[in-house]
Amino acid sequence: MRKFSEKEQEELARRYRAGASLAMLAGGLGISASSMSNLFDTWGVLKRRGRSQAAPTPENNSRSALPKLDQELAVKLYRRQGMAQVAAAFGVSPAYLRKCFTGWGVHIRNEKEAWKLRAELEAEARDATARGAGSSP
Repeated sequence: MRKFSEKEQEELARRYRAGASLAMLAGGLGISASSMSNLFDTWGVLKRRGRSQAAPTPENNSRSALPKLDQELAVKLYRRQGMAQVAAAFGVSPAYLRKCFTGWGVHIRNEKEAWKLRAELEAEARDATARGAGSSP
């Protein structure tokens, strides 16, 4: 891999802090996102955790300790929401949440089960809307 000047490193870090993803920056350089991540580690650039758009801080970045999740609440939310929504509620990546669920022995829905849950929730929402519309004068 080629060497990057200090100016190039600063520019890449600036664009990342402004919201560009690792994948976006890497694609422009013709390298993988993991290579971009490794370069940032080498350069001492703090990275965002998961899919977070929040600017990384020394206390909250991809290398800081991941939060301990409330297992009961996470599982409760997962009964009625998708993995991505639950992960976002806790400020972690879906991959981290999946790892937690696996460790806790929680069944991870397959695609068919996920579609079934979505259909059920949409049907409930339609029914609630219809009931609400029917009660108004």
